[in-house]
Amino acid sequence: MVPIISAVVVTPDDDTLTIEITRTDRESGLYKYYYSKDGGASYVSSQNANYTFTSLEEKDYLIVVYIED
Repeated sequence: MVPIISAVVVTPDDDTLTIEITRTDRESGLYKYYYSKDGGASYVSSQNANYTFTSLEEKDYLIVVYIED
């Protein structure tokens, strides 16, 4: 079974933006998370289900996330 994203919570705070992913997967449990704040033009990867972008300008951001198993 591939991991399924069941919820994404985005919390802005001053010049930061925290993304929290809730996912389900009945198999390996090993994940790599990808986070984008520019609509998918570029991504940062993480081993964590939470990621915080820092030093952000005050403007709108288009968040995209995906997971690899």
